[in-house]
Amino acid sequence: MWFGLYLSAYDVHYQKSGLDKKAYSQSYETQLTELCTNYGVVDEPWFDGMGANEMLVNWRDIIAIIQKHQPNAVIFNNLVPDMPRSCVRWPGNKRGDARAPNWSVQPAPDKDLKVGEKACWFPAEADAVAQG
Repeated sequence: MWFGLYLSAYDVHYQKSGLDKKAYSQSYETQLTELCTNYGVVDEPWFDGMGANEMLVNWRDIIAIIQKHQPNAVIFNNLVPDMPRSCVRWPGNKRGDARAPNWSVQPAPDKDLKVGEKACWFPAEADAVAQG
């Protein structure tokens, strides 16, 4: 079985802590480094956007940490403008499926694809809410 982990970029306790955004980003990077170095192979770090726009995490540093310590990991994150090629994207729902058609060849996440431009391999990975 493959091992994935979820590390939320949004921390409700941060809002009450008084830490500045730079301090929070450094704390987040420290947490991720621990997860990537102390628990063996991490096949997929999963990050989502729930409230993350308020956290201002340095995503380029986050991606660099993963690529350094877990170079074969597939990364789920819809927040990073410079997605590495090892990323998967959200298909737009939490039903565990994706609408059809769902093409894995996509424009780069920060660009609109124009005729004659290269696309990238950016497959969707469906998730489902685990509530009883």
